[in-house]
Amino acid sequence: MMRESWHHHLNMNRNTLSAAAVLTCLLVSIYFSMGNVNRISAFEADALTPVNLKPDVGTSFGGRFTLRGAKIIHDESGLHIEFAWESLRRQKLGYTTGIHLTDADGNILVSADREQPMLRMKAEKGMVWKETIFIASNKLSGKERKLAIALYPIGDAAHLLPVDRGKRDWDNHRLLIDLNGIR
Repeated sequence: MMRESWHHHLNMNRNTLSAAAVLTCLLVSIYFSMGNVNRISAFEADALTPVNLKPDVGTSFGGRFTLRGAKIIHDESGLHIEFAWESLRRQKLGYTTGIHLTDADGNILVSADREQPMLRMKAEKGMVWKETIFIASNKLSGKERKLAIALYPIGDAAHLLPVDRGKRDWDNHRLLIDLNGIR
């Protein structure tokens, strides 16, 4: 009787250990695969952008990232923003995308900053990914005229990456996209 109990207990421990090992492997694989969730092809990035936003595509931020595509949709639920970014070098993704909705004078009305979606990864040169931002309609006033985009190291908003072209402000550190055609 005592021997049966001991064997039964040992089998339960083996089953528990096996289940824990399988769960650990599953969690580790999910953790490392999450960085690939937002990766897209260069073709998908190019197809993302409607004609009115094509002039903003190709803008470089600090020689590190290029805005490869952009799409902005305004509907009754809010503002849906999609960006396709390309890494211009092999680097760790550790930046924040500063998203500002501004009035005509560039004053911030809504801020929706986002950390890059794949912080655990090193991006290879040429890697392209999509970033999606949603701003609910209850946060919008109707006075938003521009979408301003800036990139800065996480936790260091004082060091914005310079923007190489397009409509800009903040001493060439914020790209401005006109929202008048979006509404």
